[in-house]
Amino acid sequence: MGKTSFAIKLAQEIQEEFDFVIWRSLRDTMPIDEYLITLIKFFSQQQETELPDNIGGKISRLIELLKRSRCLMILDNFETILQDGKQSGTYRKGYEMYGELLKRVGEIAHQSCLIVTSREKPQEIALMEGDRLFVRTMPLAGLDLDAGQHILDDKGLHTVGDDLERLRVHYRGNPLALKMAANAIQDLFAGDISQFLQQGNFAFNGIGALIQQQCDRLSKLWSVNSATMRSPVKARAIYYELASY
Repeated sequence: MGKTSFAIKLAQEIQEEFDFVIWRSLRDTMPIDEYLITLIKFFSQQQETELPDNIGGKISRLIELLKRSRCLMILDNFETILQDGKQSGTYRKGYEMYGELLKRVGEIAHQSCLIVTSREKPQEIALMEGDRLFVRTMPLAGLDLDAGQHILDDKGLHTVGDDLERLRVHYRGNPLALKMAANAIQDLFAGDISQFLQQGNFAFNGIGALIQQQCDRLSKLWSVNSATMRSPVKARAIYYELASY
């Protein structure tokens, strides 16, 4: 289960605790003004029509609604509004006010909840989080053997001996990587997991693209050149370090 699937499942299980539930993805980089208008109109049941012109005023109006009703907001794929190759949590130009939204929702008392999914932690959350504070983070660990088996079962693959454990260790239990590997095993090795493991190169096709996506987000200090990425051993080591994010 990845971040998006986890957030959707969570929302389904706790939705009865809230008056309003709204999910939005930032994959298409929604401007914050548009997002705030959507939230305000939804939580006010279309009653709020005269809205402030500035973003700060809209955030204040939203906070009042979060105090008035129990609202659950889910912001998915938050990393898409953060800059690649910069210090962690740096916003793309024009999206900086999303940081102000996180800050005010996290600092001001209300009875609502905002869930953010991201490969990269926003700076505002890093500053406000704590085990005894209202802002918390939950890193997703890799899948265990049972969950990994479900993925392979869905793909029509059957493991023998310790094949599943070896496959899970190679990809640190990353569900997307396991699905990609299962597709390759089915297409290239006729479903034979042992034969796939014997060939020894686990950074291929979609896996390589997944590694490159992660590396592209790194600052210059940690960026990896294309020569490194062409080395299966080095690329696999890098993937191990990035798989949990």
